[in-house]
Amino acid sequence: MNRRSVKIMRRKAGGTAGKNAEKYSLNLPAGWLHTMGLSKEDRVELSFDGEKITIQPLASTDPEVFRRNAEQKDHRLKEYRYYDGDVLCTVILADFTAQQVCVENKIDDVLDTAFGVNETPSWEDFLAFLADRCIPKTRKGLDYYLDAVGVPEYDPVQLVEKTQGRMAEDHKWLEII
Repeated sequence: MNRRSVKIMRRKAGGTAGKNAEKYSLNLPAGWLHTMGLSKEDRVELSFDGEKITIQPLASTDPEVFRRNAEQKDHRLKEYRYYDGDVLCTVILADFTAQQVCVENKIDDVLDTAFGVNETPSWEDFLAFLADRCIPKTRKGLDYYLDAVGVPEYDPVQLVEKTQGRMAEDHKWLEII
């Protein structure tokens, strides 16, 4: 692991920020960004877990670029096709290695798409979507149900693979490729 000590730079925030608002920034080594395949035109995703900040490339919103990038890196990629009856509503590419998703809506009605108006869902949004297509974790008799479908523990990914995300309340389902 390559490590560097860098200085945190502080300046006054502009725009509509408050009178005493400040903004902080860091300079990152160009070689690191180059190794990550990033240039000054690219955007990144920052995440903070309460102790450390993680920087990772923002997943491409172009499905073919997303697929090509994941395959070039030999990532575990799955394609989920979300249907309403026989109508393909959304194609979801899920990179399980990078924990990123790319979504392509195939219809205009956001009420029938997998993520509604959210066109750039996070990994957590994807996992929540899968959980919504499963039996609730709090359901009485859950162990009996898990045993019946052949899943050893409550895992929305495995459950959706077994059940195609079919629910009694609607005609929506998932084809997993």
